[in-house]
Amino acid sequence: RVRRPTGVFIVLLGPDGSGKSSLAGPLAGVIAERLGGVSGSSFHWKPFRTRSRSDEGAVTAPHARSPRSRTASRLFRLAHGAEFVLGSWLRIRPALIRGRPVVGERYWFALGLDPLRYRLDTPVVPTIECPALVESPELTLCLVADAEALQQRKQEVPIETTKRQTAALEAFARKHATAFRIDAARPFDEVFGRCERLVLACLADRDERRYPPDTHRRRT
Repeated sequence: RVRRPTGVFIVLLGPDGSGKSSLAGPLAGVIAERLGGVSGSSFHWKPFRTRSRSDEGAVTAPHARSPRSRTASRLFRLAHGAEFVLGSWLRIRPALIRGRPVVGERYWFALGLDPLRYRLDTPVVPTIECPALVESPELTLCLVADAEALQQRKQEVPIETTKRQTAALEAFARKHATAFRIDAARPFDEVFGRCERLVLACLADRDERRYPPDTHRRRT
């Protein structure tokens, strides 16, 4: 279990208003039931934080402030990277070893997909492979939709920002085999069903790789 955990780690990516927060908790619960009734968990951005999301209050105009200097941006990445490492080893990995699902929003990829949100002045490449000490997701669900449709749901950022976020996410989804594009403009039940089917297919493919059909015959 330590080498090949039975749990599953899923990451939800999407522009503001795409429905990540609405999907994370329910999706973790459904996957947990399919894995045998174990408890699932979800988190927003970082799996381990000194403050909870509710303590920070609502995020308004996240792109309004000016970028940090290059030195400050590097220090920001270093400090917050340490939180990702701690969260991976203290929360995500133990849950996966126990066979539990973990669903995260944004995660490490947010720094590369939307660096202006975090006031970064240094370029960040939003690859699917996380740093060596940070847990990589088995599946990344990219929630995309027309900027106008997303703006009707949430208007915390200008429409130009929404378009930029969507374009970056579309490019990310096309580039990586374990990232899947999902139309976030569809009704919630359809979006949730699509996410659930993709997760179950991912689990089935993983079981086939770990336990080929002839494994039982060879053992008997």
